[in-house]
Amino acid sequence: MKVVILAEKPIQAFAYAEAIATYQKRQEHEIYITSELFPDDEVIITWAEGHLIALDEPKQYDEKYGKFNLNNLPFFPETYRTHIVSKTKQQYLAVKKHLHQADLIILATDPDREGELVAYRIFQEANVLDKPIKRLWANSQE
Repeated sequence: MKVVILAEKPIQAFAYAEAIATYQKRQEHEIYITSELFPDDEVIITWAEGHLIALDEPKQYDEKYGKFNLNNLPFFPETYRTHIVSKTKQQYLAVKKHLHQADLIILATDPDREGELVAYRIFQEANVLDKPIKRLWANSQE
């Protein structure tokens, strides 16, 4: 079974690897680990770099929102659109690849609303919400 652990940032991923791995191989976008917690599984720890997915700006819905005009407010689109953040696109593509190959996803982002948002936007964009997802809730990495 392939297990993918998604951290919110690299330092968090490294801390998880140090805590649970008996062996680790660090790569540019992920860490391959061996762990007694997952004795028969292939385990990869990967990470977001903050928000890999962002909400579209109002002007991306319609050019009329490019300049401020009080008559255009409030702005509530029928459906909100998102896009992959260009400066972190390579990290997103690596995360997406691993999520698609995963049999189990462990959401290990920060234990707050923002951490949940970071992860679930990635899951939604990568279309992996149908996979088994478990939550690691770690208040401290000390």
